[in-house]
Amino acid sequence: MKNQEQREQFHWRSAISYKTIDRIVVRGYDINELTGSLDLGEMVYLTWMGDLPTKAQGKMLNALLVSTLEHAFSPSTAATRFAASGRVELQAAVASGILAFGDVHGGAHISAKQWQHYVKRMREENKTVEEIAKGLLTENQVVLGFHHPQHINGDPRPPRLLALAKEYGVYGDHCNLAQTTERLFPEIRKQSFKLNQPGCVGAIASDLGFPWDLVKAITFCARAFGCVAHAREEVEREKGWRASTTVQVIQPLDLELQGPKYYDGPKDRVFPKNRT
Repeated sequence: MKNQEQREQFHWRSAISYKTIDRIVVRGYDINELTGSLDLGEMVYLTWMGDLPTKAQGKMLNALLVSTLEHAFSPSTAATRFAASGRVELQAAVASGILAFGDVHGGAHISAKQWQHYVKRMREENKTVEEIAKGLLTENQVVLGFHHPQHINGDPRPPRLLALAKEYGVYGDHCNLAQTTERLFPEIRKQSFKLNQPGCVGAIASDLGFPWDLVKAITFCARAFGCVAHAREEVEREKGWRASTTVQVIQPLDLELQGPKYYDGPKDRVFPKNRT
């Protein structure tokens, strides 16, 4: 065994970034050249995937982040608020919300795993998308990426995201399989379930080239921004110990408790056309 003087000193090794006294370099690019040149989605893509995205890939990832950032009261925001009611630090409250993500809440990654598995099979077995979608629907008791417990008439977010995927030219086999499965659902399963946000994000992210296990990060990184707002609002507007014996505890995620009646923010506003 080498003595202490002969052993190589410990050091980190990474292909992501490095820094010196004077520079910070990310994936080979100086951080100051990236600053002001890339938007958030493009920077996330570069950092995670290792290369600069195309403009279409960057715009699509931005859209996924925006669409996922806020969803009113959900397990993650409820966890954030309960933690904030104990007056923990802001980052601790947000971390509590992030820890609430799993396979049911924020399960875009397991939907992505499903789409990627069946698209791989479709290509290897030289099957049509209809054939592989029928196989997916008949082979699995639970088909991932469909239905929403609150948006029972259909999750409102996937149609917009899929339209953007087509507009940006990033709509591929995974999105096609997801929508074909949705179309064939009533015929094969005798149920009419609509694609939900995790199923849609999983399909689009797969067409963007993300490994299935990395897709979860899109959800919890985006939602962290929303959890910041919920943590601050909880501290600013509510008393501590929200679930104490002096407070009547009710189901905080019930949709009836989150409608316009209980919203006191700005009234509906028209998005300015010059920002489109």
